[in-house]
Amino acid sequence: MATATLDEVRSDIWNVLKTGLTTVLVKPEHPTEQLGKFPAMVVYVSSGEWENDTPEGKKVLAQVVVEIHVSRPALGLHRAIDQLQEYLESVPNLLFYARKATTGNIFTKNFTFGTIAFEILASSWAGTDTTMARFTINDVKVRNAVT
Repeated sequence: MATATLDEVRSDIWNVLKTGLTTVLVKPEHPTEQLGKFPAMVVYVSSGEWENDTPEGKKVLAQVVVEIHVSRPALGLHRAIDQLQEYLESVPNLLFYARKATTGNIFTKNFTFGTIAFEILASSWAGTDTTMARFTINDVKVRNAVT
């Protein structure tokens, strides 16, 4: 485990996907109610558990979520689901590639993660009905100092 904050880890994941997912039109670093275009992506820390493992340090095992939304009214349900299919492999590929030791680990902060779960769900964003691909990056491990 390495020293980083959860927000630095979220930002690293966002940066890798922002660069690699060229078909996603809107990629705000932080969730916003003003989108205007789809597909749109958001990355956030959804849950975790902290442990005070030494007098000076703490570690967390967390989950980071990536959501990619497409407009259901504009596409219809069938086409919305079809459009999301490309991300089911590209998102994990980008993240696993970014952490490979042979590439020099292009994440700026060193952290580890385990599996990446995915699901396609009906949702909404900023008043627009959407269909989304949600990726849950499990077992994100971060260690930092008690301050």
